[in-house]
This record gives sequence, C-alpha cells and structure tokens, in this order.
Amino acid sequence: MDRSIFVALTGAMAQQKRLETASYNISNADTAGYKKQANVFSAAFTDALKAYTVDDGSEVDMTQGALRNTGNQLDMAIMGNGFFVVKTPQGERYTRQGDFAINAEGVLSTKEGYPVLSDGGEIRIIGEKIVVNEAGEVSGGKKMPKRTLSLVSFNEKTKFMKEGQYYSVVGGSVDKTPAPGDISVVQGNLEVSNVNAAKEMVNLIEIIRIYDSQGKMIQTLDDMTKKTINDIGAF
Repeated sequence: MDRSIFVALTGAMAQQKRLETASYNISNADTAGYKKQANVFSAAFTDALKAYTVDDGSEVDMTQGALRNTGNQLDMAIMGNGFFVVKTPQGERYTRQGDFAINAEGVLSTKEGYPVLSDGGEIRIIGEKIVVNEAGEVSGGKKMPKRTLSLVSFNEKTKFMKEGQYYSVVGGSVDKTPAPGDISVVQGNLEVSNVNAAKEMVNLIEIIRIYDSQGKMIQTLDDMTKKTINDIGAF
C-alpha cells in the first residue's frame, strides 16, 4: 500500500502545530517576560524517499528581552539567566513576568494573586514605598523585615513545561543559589517579550502556504487512490 498520503498527512499536522505556536507567540508579543516558543520535529523514514513527520514537542527561546521603564515600583525585570519563584496551588513555579501587585493579604504577588517568594517565604509589604536593589533585596517601611527575592537559574539542558505564563521543570537541575552577579533585578522596569512580531507574521504566512500545499497534495493523492480503485473495479 502506498503510504504517501499518510506522509503528507503528518506533514500537514506538523504545519498545524506550527500555526498554533506562531499564533500563540504573536498573541503574547506584548506580554512582559514572555519567551518565544518553537516546535521541534524529527523524521521517521519509511523508505529512502519517504518520511513521516514526528512531533517532538516544543522548546523555549530564553534569549534576554529588552527592558522597558514603567516607573512602577512593583514592576521588576530580571537581567541574566534567572527566574522569579512563585507559589501556586500546584507548587513552586518560575516566571520572568515581573508585573507584580499586592494582594488582599498585603503580600507581593503576581496578577493572579500567587505570592512571590523570598528567602523568608512570602513578602508582606509594609509601608507605601518599597525599594528593590539589583541583588533582589526588598525593603519597605520601618516595620517591614528585609527580604531577598528567591531567584533561580537553570543549565542549558533544563527542560521546561509551559503552564500559562509560568514554567515547571521536567528535566535538568535548578540552581537555587546562583552566583552573585549572574542575575540582577531592575525595579521599575519590565522585560519585553523576545518575540519579533513582524518576523513571526512572515513565519505565519509561510506556514499557511505550506499547509495549503500539503492539503492539495493530500487531495491529489486521495483522488488518485479513488481512481485506481475504480479502474480495478471496472475489470
């Protein structure tokens, strides 16, 4: 049996995955700290000329984004290979999105209300003004204990799982005590997404063209198969 139609089908499915990823990247081009995602595929050969496309998941481009000054004392950007640590209902998660707020309990948190962690656990804000230095030390009113933001880094082999705007680690090590100077915090700034929206739009158009050509190929192969069946049935 000719497997060409199945080869073409896996190719079309791969383009659909690329389309979903490119669309997601574009929709998050203005999200603080967002990191571009890319699909990973491999080939499984059926013979010397034909190969199925195998979906091997996705990878995250951790390239540093530019910083944008906001003047908001609760906005924080990370320079270097680091992440903030956040306490979620699913456990500790990691993020570069530093547009923080103060939740109903007076704790420094994400927009979703998840506490941002420090060396002493949650950071309860006391006073109207807080100061965060490059080392991540947070200070406020006289009655507020000084805390140091929990900042972690990962090696190049670390594998991430994306959970909304957060990451969990599924493979590799987590360095919870990165060397001083490897990571710095810039208060009053946000890290801009590293997605180049213009390039991603060009990529999106290319994906759609390839997907359309794959669809036409599948239709042609299907028509050829039907014709062959009909010709055999005529004898």
